[in-house]
Amino acid sequence: MLRQYYLRPSPAAVATLLREFEAGMPVRRAADPAGTLVFMGTSLFSDPATRVIEWWRYPSAAAAHEGERAAAAAPGWAARHMAAMSVVEKASASLLHACKFSPWQ
Repeated sequence: MLRQYYLRPSPAAVATLLREFEAGMPVRRAADPAGTLVFMGTSLFSDPATRVIEWWRYPSAAAAHEGERAAAAAPGWAARHMAAMSVVEKASASLLHACKFSPWQ
């Protein structure tokens, strides 16, 4: 699952989103044991420069959907997620499917 968050133009926006996600991540991970956080960070050369990327790896699409539901219901994650989303202008999510020649299946 690849998510991209395009943040409001604000010097504090990236710091706010990352602070809230970092604080809530132990709860998120405990609620979603099938998911593995692969990457969470920013794009140095994006336009705008306020894009944050979150990438999770799952064994299946069903596991990804179940993990999302479990995380949303986990006490402690919802409040952190909502606080993080307060600086988001636009977000996108993609469930990625590897090609047969991709080294990561």
